[in-house]
Amino acid sequence: MSEVFVTLVSVGVDAGCPMRFRVHDKDIVEFWAGGDPIGEFDVSFEVEALRQFLELGARAIAEVDELRAREQADADPKCPEAKAHVA
Repeated sequence: MSEVFVTLVSVGVDAGCPMRFRVHDKDIVEFWAGGDPIGEFDVSFEVEALRQFLELGARAIAEVDELRAREQADADPKCPEAKAHVA
């Protein structure tokens, strides 16, 4: 009988952190972040779970981009978008 071991971990990955991946046959993709074996973190996704994660990530990036654009527009009073956000 096979059991799956699950652990909860919080990892921060900054821009510039080395990352790589490997496809295990056709069903699993494994990602690594970090530059050395001691500080390295890895995560494996079933392909369909990876699709869901990437769709969620795309939505998150769109939300971040929208927030940044609003902040930039609000900081520039000459920008037409700044007036649209003032209610």
